[in-house]
Amino acid sequence: MKIMKKRQEEMARRAKLQDPRRRMLGVDHSVLDEQVAEKRFAREKEAMEEAHHAKNGCMVDEILQTIEGAKQDMQRARQKETMEFNRQHLRKEDRREFELSDPTAMKREEPIPDYSKMGPCSMQVFEGHHVPDKSDLAAQTAAWLNKQKQEKCDREEDERQRDLFFDQQQIMSSHIRKYIDQTEEEEAKQEKIAEAQANLALAEQHRARREDKAEKERQAKAAHVEHITNDEMLSEKHDWKLGSHGKLIRTEYRRLTVEEEQDVHNTNMRLLLEKKAKTQFEEEDEAIQVQNIQNCIGVLGALEGERDRIQREKRLELVAHNNALAQAKRARDVEERRAYKSFDRSDRPF
Repeated sequence: MKIMKKRQEEMARRAKLQDPRRRMLGVDHSVLDEQVAEKRFAREKEAMEEAHHAKNGCMVDEILQTIEGAKQDMQRARQKETMEFNRQHLRKEDRREFELSDPTAMKREEPIPDYSKMGPCSMQVFEGHHVPDKSDLAAQTAAWLNKQKQEKCDREEDERQRDLFFDQQQIMSSHIRKYIDQTEEEEAKQEKIAEAQANLALAEQHRARREDKAEKERQAKAAHVEHITNDEMLSEKHDWKLGSHGKLIRTEYRRLTVEEEQDVHNTNMRLLLEKKAKTQFEEEDEAIQVQNIQNCIGVLGALEGERDRIQREKRLELVAHNNALAQAKRARDVEERRAYKSFDRSDRPF
């Protein structure tokens, strides 16, 4: 099946090469027209779908706007009904607590209550509630005024006596406060004197303590100088010391011996020589690799040139073969045209 498929593809390719129009102009116009029609149909279908979706969107927007308008109308009507109901049935005069804050209650209040309109609580009549006669009204008013004057005089006398008592108490308290202030000042002075004496004693103790501390520091410094001056570490008699356990004492280590230092130098020199030898070996190895790469490049270049030569020869052979085929086709076309024309001349009437 694969071989047959390849053969059919090769036959189609050859047929296309043999047809000058298809070879020069490309695909047939009918195929292109079908593709253009399919694309146009797809665009029209997409445009119709977009128009359908846009129409549905507009219809949904209109429905939502209508519903929102209806909601707003219902809310506005409900608000109007509420305001009308409040205007008719919820006035401030109809409220139960209006009498508590009525600004005209005192204006509408009767000066003398009518006890006949009241209930059992009106049986209790207090002083000043009954209405006196006109003949006794002046005498009663004078008696009330005299009583008020006497009460005022008594109140002023009581206030004067109270102010006099307060003044005496203020003078007495001032004397007591003065004595207390003097006593406090004397006690504060004695406390200051005692505090100054205690401070002097403390200062003497601190001075003695500082002198003792300074003397101890001087002695310690002198002992330290003496120890450092006579210490073996300063003189460096030994390079290092071993402890009782046979191991090196870390605090007594100062430097390497001459033999150990020479051994270190020898080790460094050996490492340096090994590094130089390693570097030289790497350079030689790298040079060998570069030479191998150049040889490979040369071989690949020669192979590429040979392959190009072979391809060029094949291309020339193919061109020569195609030219021979074209020449044979032209000769065959000439023979066919000559035969066709000779046939036409044979059919002419005399």
